[in-house]
Amino acid sequence: MSISLAATIPEELFEWILWHVGDEYTVNWSGSHLASMKRELAACARTCHYWSTICRPKLFYTTPLRSRRSLNFLMVLLDASSSGRLPPLSGLIRRLQVEPDGADQPWLHLVPLHILPKLCNFQNVDLHHIYPVDASRLKTDKTPHFHTLHPT
Repeated sequence: MSISLAATIPEELFEWILWHVGDEYTVNWSGSHLASMKRELAACARTCHYWSTICRPKLFYTTPLRSRRSLNFLMVLLDASSSGRLPPLSGLIRRLQVEPDGADQPWLHLVPLHILPKLCNFQNVDLHHIYPVDASRLKTDKTPHFHTLHPT
């Protein structure tokens, strides 16, 4: 019976290789570059459980939010119970990259309400392309009514 080549490579070497797949994360994390790096790391993470434990911190360090759909997906991921062998996702997210696509109803206010309280080691939110809301683009059949706490 022969020993597989992977079994003869030290764990530290695997960690070094996997960590450098996404080495440019903290320097250049623009949209297309970040997506490309995440695809590479996700492919590595699907290889085996050990690689997954190494890739997950780098994979979720910067988490982009571009739509209400991505916000809802992140909420589901955070609410899902983590397997006992993997660290919970809530401790891995350090930076939220918020860049609304402008196609949804407003959802930005939900980030501090539903996402931030669940994050353990969170550092900052980066806001990109935040523009005033054009009320005519909102998909609603209700007429907005504004009330004040301090009537004049």
